[in-house]
Amino acid sequence: MDTGKRTSLILFMLLAVFVANASAITINTHSIGGTVPANAVGKGNIDDIVNAAARIWESAYSDTLNINLYYGWAQVGHAGIHITLEQDSLGREITGLVLFDNSGATAFYLDETPDSNEEYPRKTEEFQDLGAGSVNVARIFRNPRGDAAGHIDLLSAVLHEIGHAMGLSSANPFFQALSSAGFIDVSGTIVPLASNDSGTAPHLDATKILYGSLMSGLNGDERRLPSDLDIGVNAQVSGFSVSSLNHR
Repeated sequence: MDTGKRTSLILFMLLAVFVANASAITINTHSIGGTVPANAVGKGNIDDIVNAAARIWESAYSDTLNINLYYGWAQVGHAGIHITLEQDSLGREITGLVLFDNSGATAFYLDETPDSNEEYPRKTEEFQDLGAGSVNVARIFRNPRGDAAGHIDLLSAVLHEIGHAMGLSSANPFFQALSSAGFIDVSGTIVPLASNDSGTAPHLDATKILYGSLMSGLNGDERRLPSDLDIGVNAQVSGFSVSSLNHR
């Protein structure tokens, strides 16, 4: 359902700190190279796309934190992986690595203009009541044009992996503590988490949340941006103050 004008959960907004010229998270990006997959399409490049994704997550929070993010191409077997390399005293990631598959198993679209969404002209926002009122759970762009059609959007993949760096990570001790019951409570909004053979996983449960949340996963022929739910659950895990819930 297209409900872009509906009001998001008020309690999520209580997390926000709206201060002019507020401090912000800084994601310092460092390329480690690697070969672009032969089946990738589009005129963009991974450097511009990673930096665009970093800006989106930086703008979501008003805290002062420097994160060094290393990234590149490698044969990882699926679209992308995230590895925490170093944490601060609060368990928050300050050095991490994200790698994107160049084996050819994933057909990526590399957007030449990752700061805009013109290749995906149909925007849909989904809202759901998870216990404390309606909250935006998905922000999706669809109906891809040109090279974007039939491919996985690399920007969405990068946003997803950086989302793990922001808090939804098995390496984060607060994620482990808060998720022990299979969900994370964000001011009464009960955020269900996925599970696997190892137990609770650092992904939102796609079977219980309306389609399209960034931290549930990815599909081809669409672009996913962080929803209010994605932003709020990472704020809960990492103790961040939310500065913005409206992205593009």
